[in-house]
Formats: sequence, C-alpha cells, structure tokens
Amino acid sequence: MADSADRETTGGESQDFSRLLEEERSPDAENLAGTVVSGTVVRVEKENVFINIGLRSEGIVPLKEFVDEATGESDISEGQEINVLVKSTRRGVPVISKTDADRLKHFNLLNSAFKEGKPVLVKATKRIKGGLECSVEGHAINAFMPASEAGMRNGRASADRMVEKSFEALIIEMEGRRVVLSRKKLLEQTRAERVAEFVSGVDVGM
Repeated sequence: MADSADRETTGGESQDFSRLLEEERSPDAENLAGTVVSGTVVRVEKENVFINIGLRSEGIVPLKEFVDEATGESDISEGQEINVLVKSTRRGVPVISKTDADRLKHFNLLNSAFKEGKPVLVKATKRIKGGLECSVEGHAINAFMPASEAGMRNGRASADRMVEKSFEALIIEMEGRRVVLSRKKLLEQTRAERVAEFVSGVDVGM
C-alpha cells in the first residue's frame, strides 16, 4: 500500500512538474516579450502596483511610474485597465513597465509623423553643445535640434533666445532613441507652399 501511495504521489508531482514546464514554455508567454499588452490592476501597495496580464504570476510596476509629474500624485486604483510593455518572461513571471509602454507608444506616433512629413510641437528646454535639447509636447520623448536647423539668421546666438519657447518643427532623423528636429526645413517648406499658392493665383496681365 505504501508503494502504491508513493507511486501516486510521485505521479502527481511529475504531472505538476510537467504542467509547470508547459506553462514556462507556453508560446503565449514567450511571445509576449517585447510587446505592449493590456492588464488589470489587482492590487496597489505603498511602492508597487500589481497587474494581471493573463500569466501564471502578476507583474509588478513601481508606483512612481503612475505619479503625475505636475501634481506629484497618482490616481491608480484596483480594476483599472493599464497598457504595459512586457520586457521579459521567466518561469511565468513577467517583467513589465508602464513607462516603457508609454514611451513606445509616443515613439511610434513620432515615427508616423516623421514618415509622413508632419510637423510636431516642441519646446526648447535647454542649450547644449551644437544646438538645443527639446521636449516633444504631448510625448515623453526628448529630441535634439542643431543650431544650424533653428531657422534663424544668427543660428547660435538666436538659439539661446529660443530656450523655454514652443514652436513647430519637422523630424528629420530617427535612429534608435535619437530624434533630430529642424525648424529651418519647416519654415522653408511653408515659404515654398505660400509662393506656389501665390503663383497659382496670378494670371498674365493682372
């Protein structure tokens, strides 16, 4: 009888171990790495937020990722649906980030603007070597604008006066996390469009 019980116990443990291996090797879990998924907040603690994204274990995001920089407060609560980036999964335990999900979303939007040649609203935050560091308004991404692309007659001196000012610019380069802007090209483009519009409305003899 003891042998039979041992065999049943061993068999049960073997099945449990096999199930865990299957969960760890689950294509769904493996394929989540590097993707943005929707999860549900199941618990909010003093420093961490626990989010269920459909795996065996919950993911943990630091509470500070939900804090509004302007107010210094967070309104995250249980039951909320949150988009997070799954950075990796190991043995069914996901490593996730809300900040990285937001950054990827904004980066994709900027990439679309870059490909379509659409201007973006930016704010020059400080003068750095070779140009200006700018924040893309509405997006959690910084960008660089060379002084020569500021669109001012005296590039370097005028660039200093642009700090803390908002303006539209074109994205002329995106590589990795590097985003390069040009206000000059946008001004040239706008000027060319106005000239073309004027010429199209002028007839001989006017």
